Amino acid sequence: GMIVRRGRANRSLSLVFLPGLGSTCDGRKARLMDEIGDRHGLTRVLFDYRGHGKVPGVMHRDCTFSGMLADARAAVDVATEASSALLVGSSLGCVFACHLAQERPDDIHGLLLVAPAVEAFTGWSSSSRCSVNEDLLVLESDYASTGSYQLPLSFRHEVLSAGLPVFSQPTAVICGTADRISPVDQCVGFAEARGARLRVVDSDHRLSDAGALGVMEEELLWLIAGCDGGRVAVADCWV
Repeated sequence: GMIVRRGRANRSLSLVFLPGLGSTCDGRKARLMDEIGDRHGLTRVLFDYRGHGKVPGVMHRDCTFSGMLADARAAVDVATEASSALLVGSSLGCVFACHLAQERPDDIHGLLLVAPAVEAFTGWSSSSRCSVNEDLLVLESDYASTGSYQLPLSFRHEVLSAGLPVFSQPTAVICGTADRISPVDQCVGFAEARGARLRVVDSDHRLSDAGALGVMEEELLWLIAGCDGGRVAVADCWV
C-alpha cells in the first residue's frame, strides 16, 4: 500500500501525498506530485489508506480516523528517515497533514493543502449530507460510486475530539469556486488564520482539471524552493 521512489542523493526534502477519502495514490494529483518530485530529484512517498485501493480492509469497518492517521504517519516516518518532508494533502488528507504538522514540527517543513476539508468535518452535526445508520456514519458524496461513503460511527467522534491542529510551517492552500465540500469562504478563513498562501481557481472539489493542476504545480514549486534551502513569505495570501 506504499510506494517509495528514491530521489537523487544529498537532497534535504521528501514529498508525501495524502489522498482524500475514497481516493488512492494513483490519482492525477498524486501523479503530478510524483512527476515534479522526480524532476527535482526528491524522494516521493505515496500510499493508500486501509480499506482503499489494494490495501486490505473495508471502509465501513476499518477506516477509523485514528487508523487512517496512523497510515499517514507511517508514510511520513518513511519520508523523514533521512530528510524533512513536504506534505501534499487532498480533501480529508489535508486534515491528516495538519495533525502531522502539529505532531512533527521538526520533520515537516511545509504543507500544500488542496481543497482542505478541515472545516467540513467539524460541521458534520449540522450537515444535511451526513446521517447515522445504526453504527455507521453515512456521508453523501458526489464522488462515491454508490452516492455515499460509509464510515465507522467513531470516525466523527474521533475527528471532533482531536480538534483543529495548530502548526506554523509554510503552507499553501488551493480551493475551487464550485467546491461544495470545502467552500471558498471556509478556505479563506482557514488560510488567513494560519498565514497561508491562498489560491482560488475555477474548479470543483476535485481540483484535477488542467488549470487547477497548473496552480498546484506552481505552489508545490514555491514550497520546494523554500523548504529546500530558500526563504518563503509565509503571510502571502491572495485570491
